Amino acid sequence: MIREYTVRIAFLDVGQGDTIVVSIPETQEAIVIDCMNANLVLHYLEQQNIKHLQGLIITHLHLDHYRDVVKLLNNCEEQLNIKCKAVFFNWPRIPKSDIDKLLNDYDNHSDVSDNPGENKRLRLRTWGKLRKWAQTNKDLCDDLSVKRGNSRLQIEGILAEVVELLHPQYTDLNDLLLNDSSAVLKVSGAGSSALLTGDLEHRGWQKLSENVVDLQCDLLKFPHHGAWRNADPRILLNEVNPSLVVISVGTSGIKYQHPNPTVLQAIAKRSQTRLLCTQVTKLCAENIPKREVVRQQFDDTSNFFSSTTGCPCAGTVVVELGQTAQLIQPQATLHHQIISNYFSQSRCM
Repeated sequence: MIREYTVRIAFLDVGQGDTIVVSIPETQEAIVIDCMNANLVLHYLEQQNIKHLQGLIITHLHLDHYRDVVKLLNNCEEQLNIKCKAVFFNWPRIPKSDIDKLLNDYDNHSDVSDNPGENKRLRLRTWGKLRKWAQTNKDLCDDLSVKRGNSRLQIEGILAEVVELLHPQYTDLNDLLLNDSSAVLKVSGAGSSALLTGDLEHRGWQKLSENVVDLQCDLLKFPHHGAWRNADPRILLNEVNPSLVVISVGTSGIKYQHPNPTVLQAIAKRSQTRLLCTQVTKLCAENIPKREVVRQQFDDTSNFFSSTTGCPCAGTVVVELGQTAQLIQPQATLHHQIISNYFSQSRCM
């Protein structure tokens, strides 16, 4: 059945965070994976003429992955006349008094302020909004773990055959920190596939490797914004063996070592693997131009949905899964031209 349809994956340029839309243009259906910027997602869904939002997945409860989820859920019906049919995420299994410890990443990379108190209030407020929405819409909510070997999400349409949950296993949830319990999804096209990994780190990857024999995919969304610091990235790259790697990262990510230079070095040594980062960091350009200067290069040639902060490199990356994984956006020649003109220390050329 999948062979009859186009499977399109868009990695939206949301700056320092993740937002992915998987869609089937022929059936006008989509699923959203994480949401940092609701307006950007709504714009994309409208431009793609999506009529059926089969589900929304929160890979894990860090702000840079779910900050605008409730805004999206509250506005998609009013603005696009569509309603999200299911929401998937894992409820914290800790006392309410400890919830902020769970929601705060160890490197604080999703903080929006230099004020710790303000960041804590935002984490708790965002979690509170999601919790309240879920309590009001209990019939739409489901948890996000593999139980008894069943890796299929309870969604409607063709996407039910396309999107598969590989991680976490329900029995592993109590043993993993939040990043390592990130949902890992496999998306399959006619003859190619993609692995979407949230913020998974080494321990989570070990669990995934133990539970899933074959992790080879044509497209890899590199986990944790390219920030594997405590493990050899070649282990992951060799197991997946991708021809395309996407890193969703903001220009500001450099202060958290997102991406990590060792990750870029490992990818660069793979001659058959192409790397695309949504935004540029100082690893690739000592003097980063203003966002508008680079964004203008895209406007006349492609549909481009830019974050309001940071400087795009590949910008929004769109890939279609057919017999092979085909890069639709950015156009290759244009992307190389942008890199040559603006990013003199580029790691991906």
